[in-house]
Amino acid sequence: ILIESCFCDSQKDMELYDPEALANAIVKGLTGEEPPTNQSSSDDNVLELQKALNRLKIKSPAGQPLVENGSLDQATIAAIKTFQAIVGINKTGIGDSTTWQTINQILEQPILRPNHAAGTTVKYLQRRVGTQADGIFGSGTARAVIRFQKQKGLTADGIVGPQTWSKLID
Repeated sequence: ILIESCFCDSQKDMELYDPEALANAIVKGLTGEEPPTNQSSSDDNVLELQKALNRLKIKSPAGQPLVENGSLDQATIAAIKTFQAIVGINKTGIGDSTTWQTINQILEQPILRPNHAAGTTVKYLQRRVGTQADGIFGSGTARAVIRFQKQKGLTADGIVGPQTWSKLID
């Protein structure tokens, strides 16, 4: 059986058509069963995910940092879904490939400049600096970044570089 859905050759396509979700839907359609996830309820992958979410300041539903114990508990699942909602990806509640790709893009701490950046990393930035999260680093985001930089005692230039990232996630 040949199944053709789309060719994903850009980040925008990847965001629109989550390849993992497509593959899972195909498996479910062919077999009538949900495919197994690669993530057990307690493992090193979950522990690394908890550490990454804490570093990104994604809290449990109780507003607390996640307990870093490697257990895929309800607080961790909720925090994963919160992160996925913030950055605009499919809310699976698991550390799937799209979630990890997005986390890693943010943790790479790219230099972001007004009118020269867009996407999931910008959505995360917008959430952290308290502005409308549309994924486009425009003038509203620049003003929010400058306000954040002033509050943190940084050079208020609107550019998100190493010093600003250190206040956002470290």
